[in-house]
Amino acid sequence: MHCGSVPIIVLISSILAGFLITGQDSSDTCTKDGHVFAVNETYKPDPCTTCRCESAGQSPNCSRYWCGIISCLGDMTLYYDPNKCCPECRRSEQN
Repeated sequence: MHCGSVPIIVLISSILAGFLITGQDSSDTCTKDGHVFAVNETYKPDPCTTCRCESAGQSPNCSRYWCGIISCLGDMTLYYDPNKCCPECRRSEQN
């Protein structure tokens, strides 16, 4: 065996391992911030944003939900739940 053939075998093994781990080749995926998504896959990077991989090789298309203007009446105060998109009005003692 020649010493020069070892790096090629390692390189081929690494490429095959990467393909087997992801189960996708790059022609069927989108990439965003180091994350790989299958074409037609949707995901939510935060409670207010929905993203979808529309076509291979492109960044996912994202849309953000706008809650509108929310104002609370009486003894209600605006409460922000980090797991929800929009704030809600709650009685002051519930916060």
